[in-house]
Amino acid sequence: MAFALAAHPRLLTAHGQIRELLVPVPNRFGASQHIAGMLIAHVRGCTPCFNNCRDTLSAMGFNPGTLDAFCELPDTLPLRERERSIVRFTLRMAREPKTITPSDFREMEKAGFSKEELLEMVGVASYWNYATTLATLMDAGIRDD
Repeated sequence: MAFALAAHPRLLTAHGQIRELLVPVPNRFGASQHIAGMLIAHVRGCTPCFNNCRDTLSAMGFNPGTLDAFCELPDTLPLRERERSIVRFTLRMAREPKTITPSDFREMEKAGFSKEELLEMVGVASYWNYATTLATLMDAGIRDD
């Protein structure tokens, strides 16, 4: 994807702007944000995004076996409950946005998440949906089958 973006400066600029606007900086969610991204990429079949997240998580100290388990059994993530809630809710927003209701947001608020944090989770889910779509299509456009 990096090659394709570099060949198209407008896409590279847009990609940077979208990431800046949607992904929380500083990253208050830590590894949870990258785990959610990896799971979204896994579900959507985006190898470049999946590998990007996996590399970031490896650099953060996660071992390959743990990362494989995240994809196979995401409900058993070895995370604190707060982090697990972030991953679960972000993944659900990315995969099934039409199923999210105001009561889901109220439940997350009752669990201790602020409206700002919930908005950032929406941004993370949106970014990874965008990134996986872009990477998949760019890869298809430059592949020589």
